[in-house]
Amino acid sequence: MQIPKYVQELMSRSRFALGPVHEKASPGYTIWIEKATPYTTADTLRAECERLCRWAKRNYADAEILCCPAETRHRAQRALVTVTDPCMKYMEKYISDFGN
Repeated sequence: MQIPKYVQELMSRSRFALGPVHEKASPGYTIWIEKATPYTTADTLRAECERLCRWAKRNYADAEILCCPAETRHRAQRALVTVTDPCMKYMEKYISDFGN
C-alpha cells in the first residue's frame, strides 16, 4: 500500500493513545495528532483529520475523529483519531514513537 505524503506527515506528529482515553478508542488503533504549529487553527487540524479519515475509508479501513478542539488556542492542541487495519498496519511505521 502506498502511503501519501500528507498521511506520512500527519503520522510523524502523532502518538499512540495509551490507556483509557475514550469509550470508542481501541488499543493500538487510536492516535493523538498534534497541530503542525501552535499557530495552526483548530479548523485546519480538523480538516487534516477528516482528510485522513476519507483516505482510510477509501482503502477499506474504518476511521473516525473521536475528539478534536473546537476553538483555536495558540498552544499545542491535538485531535484523537481511530483508524483500523489495513491502513494502520502500514501507517504505524511513520508514527514517531513507534518502536522506540
